[in-house]
Amino acid sequence: MGTCRQEPWRKVLWLGDMKKKVFVTVGTQLPFDRLVEAVDKWCEHRTGIEVIAQTGNSSYVPRNFASQAFMHPEETAQLLANADVVFSHAGMGTIIQRIECGRPILVLARAARLNEHRNDHQLDTLRRLSHHPLVIPIKDESDLDCAYVRSLRLNSGQGTPLRTSQALLESIRSFCK
Repeated sequence: MGTCRQEPWRKVLWLGDMKKKVFVTVGTQLPFDRLVEAVDKWCEHRTGIEVIAQTGNSSYVPRNFASQAFMHPEETAQLLANADVVFSHAGMGTIIQRIECGRPILVLARAARLNEHRNDHQLDTLRRLSHHPLVIPIKDESDLDCAYVRSLRLNSGQGTPLRTSQALLESIRSFCK
């Protein structure tokens, strides 16, 4: 994993400096229609947000935000570093990269019972990391708003401190091996 790069937000992707910048990522291996559709529906009645998503091979096409199937890793890293809010699957690389930025990440795990993955390792990962102050578990699709508000509070300094020790990050990496 690389270190977090705090670069200016690219105007090409995000219009309007006053809007909250939201990035949605499902990773590159499997589709995750449930997350993409949940965020799309969540956006229907929201103002003051700009959303862009990396949707992988998801078949659901969002109506309320821009999306593309895949992005260059550097573009993904920039979006992870600079987004006000990130909705994500429980992929370790994504979670660690966002934690390295000292920013919260909202995580919905794929579930084997819903045929979203071959097993429940994402649920196990989320359970294991849910104690981390920057990892905000999303229990189900109805939990997006609460997770969003919690994330904004953390970003504004009203929540838990945002510092993460290198020892903790190394511990998480070794757990994944």
